[in-house]
Amino acid sequence: RDLHSFPTRRSSDLSVIGRGSKWIYDELKELGIDTEAIFQIDEITPISTIIKSSFTTKIHVAPNLKSKMVFSGLDVSNDLFQDCKIVFSTPIAEKFVEIFERGYDLGLITAFNIEPQKIKTLEQLKGLISKKYDIFFINLEDARIILNSEITVEEIDEIFKIFATIRVYTEGKEGSHLLTDKLNLFYPSTEINVIDRTGAGDCYAAGFLTQLFEIVEGKEQLEELFNM
Repeated sequence: RDLHSFPTRRSSDLSVIGRGSKWIYDELKELGIDTEAIFQIDEITPISTIIKSSFTTKIHVAPNLKSKMVFSGLDVSNDLFQDCKIVFSTPIAEKFVEIFERGYDLGLITAFNIEPQKIKTLEQLKGLISKKYDIFFINLEDARIILNSEITVEEIDEIFKIFATIRVYTEGKEGSHLLTDKLNLFYPSTEINVIDRTGAGDCYAAGFLTQLFEIVEGKEQLEELFNM
């Protein structure tokens, strides 16, 4: 889509990028997003290349930059959160916990994605999540992988409800489920022509939180909205 077709709103992006990624600033500025909190470190942004021919395939993989994209050593001021309403971590991981909990302490709505690439077991998740936050998103099959059990969404939620007040379980083309201690809602999906599933979970969470950003002012309204 044309960048100018997106609605402009006062928001900011707190992130770490490598060298060669200045184009990110330019695109975000066109969307009206504050880029003051995007920190650039002196690591080259990796590029993975796949070369195919009729007789061979070569894959050239750059170093994993994600392991170096950390906030330690960066001066992240509380002022960066001043006009924020939601703090969102995708996925939740050890290196983001300090920033995430800073948002929690400042009274922001807290939301995070859970992915089995980062969280392998329930015990690991319990060690990472020390309190009950506001919202989490997880693919239903990923939840089963973490629990190593083929159980229903209601049975999964009995275990996962300690981590957030609003729990969102996505199930691809089968739809999604939103559960709280009082609600159990199912949302069917719309059939589309799928080209690539990369980033689908992040896009779902972003769409959900964008709507939330528009209709609630803070945690109190969030609780009223979902009748918790």
